[in-house]
Amino acid sequence: MNGARASLIAGLIITASCAKGPETVPEKERASVNPALGLAAARAVSRFDTPVISVDELRSGAQSGALLVDVRGTREYAVSRIPGAVRWDFEAGERPPKILEKAELTGQPVVFYCSIGWRSGEAAEQWIASHPNASVRNLKGGIFAWAETGGPLEGGNKVHPYDATWSLLLPARLRAPTSNPALEEK
Repeated sequence: MNGARASLIAGLIITASCAKGPETVPEKERASVNPALGLAAARAVSRFDTPVISVDELRSGAQSGALLVDVRGTREYAVSRIPGAVRWDFEAGERPPKILEKAELTGQPVVFYCSIGWRSGEAAEQWIASHPNASVRNLKGGIFAWAETGGPLEGGNKVHPYDATWSLLLPARLRAPTSNPALEEK
């Protein structure tokens, strides 16, 4: 994880731990019931110009028929994912899945997601830069918010915590064990 991400998450965890609870995060900014995750997600997605979609909006069908693109790493995706999602590890330099190109041609909306919205924001911006006509959204709060608010998971009932810092944003009941006790494995 780069230093900016680590500093952001650590600061948000400290800030949120001083807060009284979810009610301290304005309703429209909340990504989940966890105040630290809500703050982290709001900060992550605000770094990008890509329109966002909330977990509630996605569940209610606001992007009906959308292609879900999970931009987390291979190990994260193997633990669990939002049902029906395809994987694109753009950070590893993978080529986009062909179905993503097809979505643009057919006008199918695309929702990118990662753990909280940072990497998916980067991936969405990259995709939009080369595909300006694509209908793209970034899932605010990512799979952490999805799972925390009761969204179904495919592949398992836990979520890979990404690393030790980000694991603090994920409730222990949802944190998948990793082979590394420090949770540094991606």
